[in-house]
Amino acid sequence: KEVSGKLSLNNYSKINLTDLSGTAFDGKVTGKLSYDINTAKINLDFTGEGLNASNAIYGAAGIKDALTGTLNFKAALNMQGIAYEDIVNSLAGDITFDIQNGRFVSIGKLENLVAAQNISSNSILKSAVSALSVASTVQEANKFKTISGDIKMADGSANLNKILVAGPLMSYYV
Repeated sequence: KEVSGKLSLNNYSKINLTDLSGTAFDGKVTGKLSYDINTAKINLDFTGEGLNASNAIYGAAGIKDALTGTLNFKAALNMQGIAYEDIVNSLAGDITFDIQNGRFVSIGKLENLVAAQNISSNSILKSAVSALSVASTVQEANKFKTISGDIKMADGSANLNKILVAGPLMSYYV
């Protein structure tokens, strides 16, 4: 909604946006961006605090109603190109994030983990978790206190290094 910052042009070829500050998804985003006109290289260094996780995930990944909570992130990304495909395919960098005090809505729920192919196809695991999946505590297992993770971007692909979920009834590592 609101964005402010300092714009500079160096050697008639490098555009720098520094001291960027703005609001997005009900939170605050700060950072800097540089763009080299000659090479079409883009460098981004952004931090987000207090974002609405549901809206931010939908805006960034297109996943509607994934989860609720308050999202914080740090991203250092590099990319190159003019066309959308070139930019996406060259995307590289690191993103760290945490989401506080939320609920899983369409992803990450215990019911989804129990129904995973590698569990449901194994008769021993399937019988071991079947009693758990009908327990009344499963209804509250979608709550979490925090989710934290690291994403490594390379050649346009996102690789999850780790995701840690800590909740009042269940914690897990992905």
